[in-house]
Amino acid sequence: MELSESLFHFKSRKGHEIFLRYPKLSDVRIMHHYINKLSIERTYIRLQGEEITIEDEQNYLDKALGKIDEKLGVMLLAFHETELIGVAEISMKDRIEEHVGVLGISVSKEYRDEGIGTRFLECTIEQAITNIPKLAIVVLEVYAANEKGIQVYKNAGFVEYGRLPKCVCFRSKFIDMIYMAKQVRALP
Repeated sequence: MELSESLFHFKSRKGHEIFLRYPKLSDVRIMHHYINKLSIERTYIRLQGEEITIEDEQNYLDKALGKIDEKLGVMLLAFHETELIGVAEISMKDRIEEHVGVLGISVSKEYRDEGIGTRFLECTIEQAITNIPKLAIVVLEVYAANEKGIQVYKNAGFVEYGRLPKCVCFRSKFIDMIYMAKQVRALP
């Protein structure tokens, strides 16, 4: 199977047909549109209204595809019909942390609360375990205000290992950043 083909297919709780696949170079425009839409929403991501240029998105995609080729990362795109509705990635750290992958995941506002994030997370971790030989631990950061996201992560087996009080200025309020981890492969 080519990486650009659909890897997973499932129905959301609302009956939406969702397809997951690896990105390809030609996805840069839809990814650019997607991230800027999330930024405008000011959801639980680092971008809070800023606009990413197409060049920045191209650089991001090029790096992600390079990490996939080097078996140092995975990235999946979620689609409903032809609309990009989610992006998830696990990118490996290096040197003394070369066994640790950093997870990032997002789903479009119109498709949240349908179970898509849960299934998307499972599939992304599955692909990372299969395709990244050194991966043993997956870590993530989540805003303390993102209660639904925290519950999804806990249900998937992530545990909180730290919290930085008032780390994030989100919608004009200082909130905690929670750090979570999940061991996915035994360590020596």
